[in-house]
Amino acid sequence: MVLREFGLGCLPLAQRLTARRTGTFSNRAGDRPPWLTAQFARRFDLSGRAAEQARMIFSRSTDTARSLTLAALAVQRGDPVRWAVATPLGLHLAHPFHDPRLVRLALGIQARIRPEPGRMKPVLAASAA
Repeated sequence: MVLREFGLGCLPLAQRLTARRTGTFSNRAGDRPPWLTAQFARRFDLSGRAAEQARMIFSRSTDTARSLTLAALAVQRGDPVRWAVATPLGLHLAHPFHDPRLVRLALGIQARIRPEPGRMKPVLAASAA
């Protein structure tokens, strides 16, 4: 749904991924912006770009959850907009959840504790016991 809403639904890679997940795929003209045509997609190699993006995201680790986490952290690395606003005002911005020690701890927990249906917040539950 997100892919379709933001105009990426007509990409061949997105179509294949969506069709695999839901078993159906709608590619009606109203599902995508009018400027996003097959010619536009070919001209700017949108299928190739989407495939390369997926390779970059999922090649960070053999574990999918870890790959997604590391990719999300990489996207947030550096924050020029906040720097441009904060620095002139003499402010220092810190992201406590980006501390390398906390990231390592979270990735380690994520690798060791697998989700179990019905079990909520296993680390918090273990700490209370």
